[in-house]
Amino acid sequence: MGRTVDDLEAKRLIFKANGVMKYPWHEWLNGGWWHLIEGTDYFSSTKAFAQRCYREQVRYGKITVRIVENGVLIKMVD
Repeated sequence: MGRTVDDLEAKRLIFKANGVMKYPWHEWLNGGWWHLIEGTDYFSSTKAFAQRCYREQVRYGKITVRIVENGVLIKMVD
C-alpha cells in the first residue's frame, strides 16, 4: 500500500534511485555564505559534496568551500 512522505524523504528516495541530485546552485551562489547541512541540503558525504562544489566552478566561477561541523560553508567569490 502507498504512503505519504515528506519533502526530505522524497529527496532521499529520488537521490537513491538515480544517483543524481540537482541542486539550486543559482540560489546558493548568490554572493552570500551558505551553511549546507549533510542529509538535509545534500545526500552524499561531506567530502564528496565539497568536491562537487569545486567542480561547479567551471560553470559558476570561483567558489570558496569550507568543511565545517555538520556540513559545508560555500560562497561564490567575486
